[in-house]
Amino acid sequence: MKLAKATTSSKGVKQKSPEDLFFGLAKHLVHPDIELCPDFSFNLLRTDARKDEDQRETIELSKFWLPPNGVYDEPQLLINRHEYVGSVVLAAEKQLRRSKRSKTRNARVVSLTATLSKFFEYIWLKNKFDLASVLPEDFSDLARSLAHGGWHEALSVEMRLMNALSVRGHELASQLVSSSLNGILENALGPTIVTNIAAREAAIYRKPILKHHEGRLNPSARKILASNDVPKQGMKRSMLRQTLQVINLLIDLPAPYGLKFLPFVNPSKLSKKLTKPPGATRNLGAIEAGALLSEGYRWLYRYGEDIAILIDELCAEVRRAAEAGRKVLGESLEQWLATSKTRERLEEKIGITIDNLDVSRPGSYSVRELLLTLMTGCMILVATMNGRRRDEVSHRKFGLHFGFTSVVDEELEIYKGLFYIEKTIQDHDTFYVNKTTREVAVLLESIQRAFDDLNSYLGRPSLADMPDKERSLFAYHRFSRVEGMNETRNWFVFESARESHSSIFLRFALGEDYVLGPQSHMFRRVYALVLMYQHEVPSMQAISYQLRQDSLGTTQIYLNDPIMRSDNEQIRNKLDVNGGARAKRFASHVRGLEKEVALVSDEMMIQKMLEIISDAPTSGGYPNFIKRFYRMISSRADFSKLTLEAKAEKLAFVMKQRGHAPAPKREGICMVGNQTRVPGARCRSKEGVPQKELASASKCSKCAYHFHSEAYIKNLEEDLAELNAAAKSPHLVGLERRQLDISIADLNVTIHFHQTRFAACGVPA
Repeated sequence: MKLAKATTSSKGVKQKSPEDLFFGLAKHLVHPDIELCPDFSFNLLRTDARKDEDQRETIELSKFWLPPNGVYDEPQLLINRHEYVGSVVLAAEKQLRRSKRSKTRNARVVSLTATLSKFFEYIWLKNKFDLASVLPEDFSDLARSLAHGGWHEALSVEMRLMNALSVRGHELASQLVSSSLNGILENALGPTIVTNIAAREAAIYRKPILKHHEGRLNPSARKILASNDVPKQGMKRSMLRQTLQVINLLIDLPAPYGLKFLPFVNPSKLSKKLTKPPGATRNLGAIEAGALLSEGYRWLYRYGEDIAILIDELCAEVRRAAEAGRKVLGESLEQWLATSKTRERLEEKIGITIDNLDVSRPGSYSVRELLLTLMTGCMILVATMNGRRRDEVSHRKFGLHFGFTSVVDEELEIYKGLFYIEKTIQDHDTFYVNKTTREVAVLLESIQRAFDDLNSYLGRPSLADMPDKERSLFAYHRFSRVEGMNETRNWFVFESARESHSSIFLRFALGEDYVLGPQSHMFRRVYALVLMYQHEVPSMQAISYQLRQDSLGTTQIYLNDPIMRSDNEQIRNKLDVNGGARAKRFASHVRGLEKEVALVSDEMMIQKMLEIISDAPTSGGYPNFIKRFYRMISSRADFSKLTLEAKAEKLAFVMKQRGHAPAPKREGICMVGNQTRVPGARCRSKEGVPQKELASASKCSKCAYHFHSEAYIKNLEEDLAELNAAAKSPHLVGLERRQLDISIADLNVTIHFHQTRFAACGVPA
């Protein structure tokens, strides 16, 4: 749009142009990370930018619209209204002042500008041309509209779209839908129906738009038209709260850009009042967690080395082409891949066909897809084993980097890793890591080294040009016929969408119809599930060696380093760091993990109660105790109207109130929990205090707090096999031989005891 030029009034006073007014906002800006730019835009300093990326992010206000209203018959741009523009800019700067320099800060500012553009569209449709004319009841009406129908209702988007389609039909429909007929084109709605609703928000209108599309429809479009789904337009509670909080930022901005009263006194309370309680989100289960973990191990240990070799060989082939002076460096790559022994070995191991470098054909896989699938497995393993957030592992700037692990003692398999701490210090800190994490680092570093050596030879930017902590292990290059290996560095991103970098891995692990819920704390939940179910779920038992050699529980011990130790014994005093600050950071990390573990512990408690009262095969003293207790409370209260699951929940709640909680071990689950006196425990002292260090399979088998299911028999049988193998040693004599024989005999008796109990299950206790 052509901007107005500065004009002169009839009195000869020069009026300021829109550009002059816009740049005049600079006198109100105090934050150093924002700067005004030409064409009604402003730059933000990018807190998540790598050295080789643009350090500024530009937000363009010229893309926002104001539709016709009761006064103006023609649409216009938001930048025509200086008061609106000033409010957006100053609110954005206010958000910066209130935020730390986190990696998500700019994303919140971008979201703020989009929200305020829709807010100003809303008051514009109500013929309010400045904030001084907006009344408290206007905000109340807006909150109700957002809760009921979102911005779609507040801005009458559906009515405006239907009116436009009735007039312009196929012409408008073809301008709105993508070439695949599966989505709405980005930035198409503004110029066509004059609204600031984004394309992703307008996806709910695909069906009415396609009804006016006269072109040939593909299967995807026909599926949309045949669907009877009614899209939900109202805002969820959390989104409504965030929207109201953004609008509240308009208070106390300099005149005429701000409000003199607070629009929403308590956004959280109002959001709860106007919306329904959020539904229960389906959490990742123990079986799924085990499947993800075991699939990750499969890709790391069975396929990882060969994939790294294949990448190295492809890079070497490109280098040979460059050494030969060829212009088309990748001309021979597809032919080389067709005869590659490494490819053949991978195909045989995985049971797939690898037929291309970058994009696969239906029913086969490409080299790039193999690499991304390996990276998914590596990312899941590291995030799970260390209880890390997704971006703390795979973010292009803050994730794992070249050399992030170091060896403390190779013989003892003690390693350290440098992780970015996203929620507290927003900096890197050192943690102990297990052998799996170390081997992931070594494997991914070998792949990055192959890419980097070729880049260096071809005179391209290399890792040497980057700061140490920005040499990402989750970068990759695409292979092509022309360039051999493309110069552009790409980034792995973990997402659960069907066409994402991780979709192949998720299909291998969870099946074709996998459903993966929210991922904000996904890997902390997987950590908790592994901690609680590692001795019970078959897929986790299959990798028990890896878990046993470095129990996930020790992660918390390393971090917490109990204060009861003397100063010279505390781990933090053995490290060259600020001990007090480090202890606080570690404690914060552990609290986050403990929250997830507590949630999974509660779920396990309910599950075990359900197994007991539904007469599933169980053993140990605890099931008998629970059955007697259940019969007692059932005689005093009527539970007949409750489902079996609801009964289990109530029973679990009562037992938790008494201090019971599951603590899984290889021989079964100890339900002592946090009780300080347990007269019925087999490991108790004379004073009745539990001494869990005395626990064993034989001692615990008949304990009143011991829960045993059929899954744990496998652990005992494995332990028995190890003892029998050790007994064959001719060097084992004397007291050691006698102790081993006693252990074997005790374990045989224990296994027989549990098997007998399982056989008797179903018989009333």
